[in-house]
Amino acid sequence: MKICFQTQILVSSNYYFKYHFHSPPGLLYKLYIDGAWAKATGIGGMGIVIRSAKGIFIAGMAKKIPFMRSAQMVETIALREGLQFALDMGIRGLMVESDAKGIIDCLNRRRIMLEKIVILCDDIWLLGQAAQVIAYRYVPRVDNRVANAIAKFALRVDDFEVWLEHHPSWLYPLLEEDLPLNL
Repeated sequence: MKICFQTQILVSSNYYFKYHFHSPPGLLYKLYIDGAWAKATGIGGMGIVIRSAKGIFIAGMAKKIPFMRSAQMVETIALREGLQFALDMGIRGLMVESDAKGIIDCLNRRRIMLEKIVILCDDIWLLGQAAQVIAYRYVPRVDNRVANAIAKFALRVDDFEVWLEHHPSWLYPLLEEDLPLNL
């Protein structure tokens, strides 16, 4: 198993560089993760998207998570569930991207979190050892639009929805907008 660590480097807060899907190195798949949390109800939603090295939609999942106490807990559980989802599909080379910087830093062993989050991060880290190659990378929320939209959608589903190879039509514009013209 090879574990790669990568985080985004902030060049300057005065400039915004438009992000589009970038092919991961080798034959890695990209796993985008996001969570949404409704504080008033304690309900969380997770958005998971798997794309090929060429940006092709492979799979996605929207899942409601009841009894959540924080957005950070939702994000961490979403990351664990997303990784399990990819591994269950037989995917063993992953670039995991999330806008939950603290959790990505925890997974990259760069930050200590609350005990409950650390336990989940350790579980994710151990689960990731089932992959042949795995990298955890922080991306800003604006660059995680597809997973974010699915996470918000998940707040409204009865339990969960899974899409394999064919995504729902409402997701098409976001997926297309994310692809660069040269792919």
